Amino acid sequence: MNTQPINLNWMKISKDIRERLLNNVWCSNCRDGVRVVEYSIEDDKLGLIIKGKCETCGGKVVRVVEKQ
Repeated sequence: MNTQPINLNWMKISKDIRERLLNNVWCSNCRDGVRVVEYSIEDDKLGLIIKGKCETCGGKVVRVVEKQ
């Protein structure tokens, strides 16, 4: 579960899409799409950056959610 402050831009995305994004992060260790856990969400000029751990192996994972 995320314990970071709520990112308002993240909250503008529908709950269904947010769940899809969190459940589909590439892990280079597992070589597969995985769920991200213990994550934080940061604003970036590209959009949103999700940084956290792979639920399967615990490795670091990052996902960019581009601006529309």
